[in-house]
Amino acid sequence: MNDSELEVESRIQQLERVCLLYNNVEFHIIDDSTLKREDGTTDWDLETPLVRQWVPKMDFVYSSEPSYGAYFARAYPEAEHVLVDVERKTYPISSTMIRAMKVLENKKQCNITE
Repeated sequence: MNDSELEVESRIQQLERVCLLYNNVEFHIIDDSTLKREDGTTDWDLETPLVRQWVPKMDFVYSSEPSYGAYFARAYPEAEHVLVDVERKTYPISSTMIRAMKVLENKKQCNITE
């Protein structure tokens, strides 16, 4: 796999193209960069209103993380949390891995080496 296959922007473009295939799907990017805590994690409770501006009601919320259940129950109480590929056998990728790719991309753009 080469670097261009891993770039976040490439993944966004791929998602946009796939979403265009379905007339009942909208694609939105939510900028959570201002919601970072000092330790670099995102405050999901602050993110919830940003999601709700695009999706006021949800029937289902999909993830591969059983630990997200408590947050989803609080943030989207009307939605059923559906777990998909928890063991990451079908799709061996996670949001943590994608965020790490973004950090790597930023370092490459700034010519920072480890």
